[in-house]
Amino acid sequence: SISDEGIKDRMVVLLEVMEKIRPPMANIIITTPGGQKWLYQSLVGLRNILFGAPNLNIEIP
Repeated sequence: SISDEGIKDRMVVLLEVMEKIRPPMANIIITTPGGQKWLYQSLVGLRNILFGAPNLNIEIP
């Protein structure tokens, strides 16, 4: 699994690539207050979905 620090490092690379292939999208993420935090939290959530144990929310009556 990728650590939180690893996600931050990859996020920087991802933003650099996005600046080249999707400048408007990268600009919005970079300049919007909370945009980079949103991207980081999205990447953490994706990591948890792909590599984490599934959460089963089973309610017992």
